[in-house]
Amino acid sequence: MPLLSNCAFANPLGAQIPAEPAPTAAPPLAPMQGDHVFGDVVGVVRNALSDIFGGGAVWPTRMANYSGMLAEVWNGLSSIDLGHANTGAPVVTRTGLPEQDQHAHMFGGYASRLRWHLAEVVCAGHAHGGEERRIGGVTTRWRGEVLHALDDVLRHLVDETALLAYIRAPNATRQAAPGIIVHRAIPLDQAITLAGQTAGPGQAQVQAILNRYQSLPGLLDGLLRRFEGPVKRLDPNTNGWTVLPTS
Repeated sequence: MPLLSNCAFANPLGAQIPAEPAPTAAPPLAPMQGDHVFGDVVGVVRNALSDIFGGGAVWPTRMANYSGMLAEVWNGLSSIDLGHANTGAPVVTRTGLPEQDQHAHMFGGYASRLRWHLAEVVCAGHAHGGEERRIGGVTTRWRGEVLHALDDVLRHLVDETALLAYIRAPNATRQAAPGIIVHRAIPLDQAITLAGQTAGPGQAQVQAILNRYQSLPGLLDGLLRRFEGPVKRLDPNTNGWTVLPTS
């Protein structure tokens, strides 16, 4: 349930937190966009903020109206290249039949849980013919749950197969080996060690991105703290917010 105790609506992503993923349930995949070395953590946070502020084209405006500082922190976080930039992201082109992709499955599953925890800060739904949306109820426990969920995401951040292939030959097309290759999800610290031990033309780029992840927990905590303060209610006609009196 959302953090606000008097909320009549469920979390935007469902009443129950998504189940933890299991590696054995990972399907074979052959992504058309190639194998990303890194999961898209910034995209997960972006989607959560969209959930909180109502989605569509208007959610950044609503966020800025809710808190200019929140919008500023988000703009800073989203400007950092964490391996999923629009251009130049470390991606390995693969050809052939699908391979078992534990990375996509595990990262995606834990990312859904992180997104769910973040969305607990909003109480939103439709009633009386219109949109109702309130934000508030932040607690230290909530912040801890979100940061713990981020830890789970970072423990499944990197595709080991893609990491090694990209460092060794970033512009090559890899021939798939179904039944032999399994795309394991490895944690940030293990990826840092593995990248340091693997020579190749893609090593410097990958190491630079890995190093940027060191600051991510602090940046996310700073974003969470911008939700502290009084409960605010949205006016969907103006996309402005009203501070509600405390009971």
